Amino acid sequence: MEDLFNIIQSLETNFKRKFYQLLLANLIKELNLNTKKKIPLLVYDLESDSNKEMLLTKKKHCIFEIFKDTNYYRLADLELGTDNLLV
Repeated sequence: MEDLFNIIQSLETNFKRKFYQLLLANLIKELNLNTKKKIPLLVYDLESDSNKEMLLTKKKHCIFEIFKDTNYYRLADLELGTDNLLV
């Protein structure tokens, strides 16, 4: 696994972003579908430090953790309604 992440780390920024987009494609698709259909989701709200149901809207940002509790931990920032993913 470490070899894979070393290869990923050596990639150019655009290729690295594309890798994470492919890795998270299903999650991105579902979040954008819920945004489009205006289906509320149970999410963790940083401001209230609790879970709550929230209606996701286009152009808002959804931040989630990738590879939590590993040496390869990352935060991903998805602009809802798009494929714009920052890792």
